[in-house]
Amino acid sequence: MQTPHWAFEFFLYIAARNKHSRIESAINAPENHGLDRCLDNGLHGFERYVALAVVARNIQIIGVILWKRDMEEKAKYKKSSFARKAA
Repeated sequence: MQTPHWAFEFFLYIAARNKHSRIESAINAPENHGLDRCLDNGLHGFERYVALAVVARNIQIIGVILWKRDMEEKAKYKKSSFARKAA
C-alpha cells in the first residue's frame, strides 16, 4: 500500500515547522540573557554588538557542555563509590 501524497507533504510541513522553531529559539536565546536592545550607535557599534552577542552565546553553550560533563563524572563517581561500599 502506498502512502498518500498529502501525508508526505504533511510530514515535510511538520519537519520544516520544527526546524523553524529551533532556529527561532537560537535567535531569541541572547534576548533572554539581556541582549535584547542594541545601545550602540551606527553600523560599527551594531557589528560590535552582534559579535559580542555571538561570543556570549558560544560561551554559554560551552558552559552547558562543561556542566553536563561534570554532572556525568559526578554520577560515575557516585556509582563507583556505592559499588565499593556494597562490596
